[in-house]
Formats: sequence, structure tokens, C-alpha cells
Amino acid sequence: MKKKYIDLTFKLKEFIRSRKMSDGERLLPEKKLAEMLQVNHVTLRKALAVLETEGLIHKIASKGNFIGKAPHKTAKTNLIGLLIPEKDPFFFDILIALEKHLSLFNCGLVLQVSQRIPAREAEALKYFIDQGVDGIIAVPNRECAELYRQLKTPTVFFDNMIDGIHIPYVLNDDFKAAESVIEYLLSMGHRRIAYIGGQGDHSSTQRCRGYLATLKKHKLPINDNYIYSCEYSREWGYSAGEKLLALPEAPSAIFCGNDSIASGLLRYLMTCGVKCPEQISVIGCCNAPFSEDIGLSTVDQDTDNLVKMLWQTLQSIINGMPTTPVVLMPSRLIIRRTTGASID
Repeated sequence: MKKKYIDLTFKLKEFIRSRKMSDGERLLPEKKLAEMLQVNHVTLRKALAVLETEGLIHKIASKGNFIGKAPHKTAKTNLIGLLIPEKDPFFFDILIALEKHLSLFNCGLVLQVSQRIPAREAEALKYFIDQGVDGIIAVPNRECAELYRQLKTPTVFFDNMIDGIHIPYVLNDDFKAAESVIEYLLSMGHRRIAYIGGQGDHSSTQRCRGYLATLKKHKLPINDNYIYSCEYSREWGYSAGEKLLALPEAPSAIFCGNDSIASGLLRYLMTCGVKCPEQISVIGCCNAPFSEDIGLSTVDQDTDNLVKMLWQTLQSIINGMPTTPVVLMPSRLIIRRTTGASID
């Protein structure tokens, strides 16, 4: 189904054409435009963002929307936009590492959090443009594909991707990470292995694929009741733990899509008096700052190297140099006290 804001972009183009508006002329205020076109302000802003990325209009902060492309930026601002989907320990690590790295190049960081809401992502991209950032590092939402397709600012993706858009991306090799986790658990004698992950993003898809592929490689049956996907949160880990332990035959090991999920699961096991790893082994992903404190086995994804590669790729785009379309970053297992041999 065509998105409502896409239809609205055609109406706005007709509105501009029929009134023979010229470059530099100001559009009606957004409130009046929304009332006239009988749409809400969120839909209107998404449509305006498309027109802006197409160069048909530009926004001037505190003044409004104007016809034509924004005046050419003659000097660098030394600002880099960082767009993340949520406040998660992994993204916090990226933020800290990126700020530290950019300081070496006398660059500043402009942070926006989309909360995985397309309208907020559209507003974030507009904000970056308004601030005149030299480049953008983003975890993109696939529903914003058209915005990125029209985006003129040098951009690099990480942790997620959008097919069919020529924007380079740097990703952790989540398939191999999951493969290494399952191989390790199998080597410890586990055969009833569950997976609790996020949902919809590239990382969660690849981790689940790696989990399934490794079980199939060892000719082990796939138990659909052992696979749950929702979100990257402690609350979800706790809730998924309830579901798994209520099964007639609970798993002996659980692979979690990130460490926040794993920490929620561990809290549920502790509440129920289930011993870890004596009764159930738990392993996470991403090696969050708190993981060592709680003794969580996990997958370490080298944040510093990921950030360096993101910066190198973005610099190449800014300077008109060739880039590698896809860079996959390796990871390594860290074994702590939440995993052990199966007692079955």
C-alpha cells in the first residue's frame, strides 16, 4: 500500500506549480498547509522531507520552508550527524567511541534518536541538514528508504541496511557471531538451545539465521517454541524467560540477541530459583559495559574498530574517493560464568 505521505508529496508539488512559486519564496506555515491539505503535521513533515531531499524546497531554522535548494554550503562545519534507533548500551558505546574518535579530527557530533519511528527519523534527517552537517552515520529504518534515496549529504549505515540504496554500510558479522555461539554451546553438550532476539532489523535477522543454520548443519531439529523475537530490552528478556520455562521441556541453553535481553532473562531465572549455568546456560551479544559485572558470557563486537571503519568510509565519501559497499566486522566469544556444560 502506498504511504499517505508519498501521495501528499505530489499534492505539494502541484500546489507549488499551480501558484508558480519561484526559488526563495516561502511556503505557507506548516500549520496552515496541514489544515488546507487536511492532513496531520506528521504526514506533512514526512512529505516536506521528501521534497527537501529532492532539492525542491529547503528549510531555514525558525523561519520556515522555502522553494528551491538550500544555498550552497561553502565551508565545512566539522559536524557529523549520528542517528541511532534507541537508547541501548551498544549504541551508547558507539556514541562514546565516535565522540572520542572525532575529537582527533576536530569534529563535533550531532546526536538524534529515532525511537524506531519513521516520522522522528525524517525529522532527524531534516535537523542534520538544517545544522549543515558534513556527513551522517545512521542506523536506518527501512520505511525511510525514499528519504535516504534522495539524501544528498554523505552518509554511511551501520547495524542495519536498506536494499537497493547505494549507501555503504559497516556491519558486525552477526551471522558468524551466532554461528560461533551455537557451535560453542553444542561443544558443551547442549542440544535444546533457544534464541531470544529483537525483531525487524538486519542484526536480529542475521543472528537468527546463524542460529538456525548451525542447528541444521548439525542435523538438529528446529523447535519453533524455542524462538522468540520482539525487542532489545530487559523487560523482553524477562517475559521471554517466562515463556521458555513454561514449556514441557525447557531449553538447556539460551542465546540472547543482545546483553540487555540476557540481563532480563537472568533476572527471571534468579526470581524462579533456576541456577545459571547449572540448570540453564545463558549467552548474550555485544558485550555491554555491565556484562562483565554480572559475569555474562557474550559476543564481543569491537566498537573501536567499527567506529574507525565508519569514519574511514564516511571520509572517503566526503572526499569523493571509492568505498567498499559492504564491510563486515569480525567478533569474538567471551566466556564467563553464565555458560557451562549441559547436565542432560
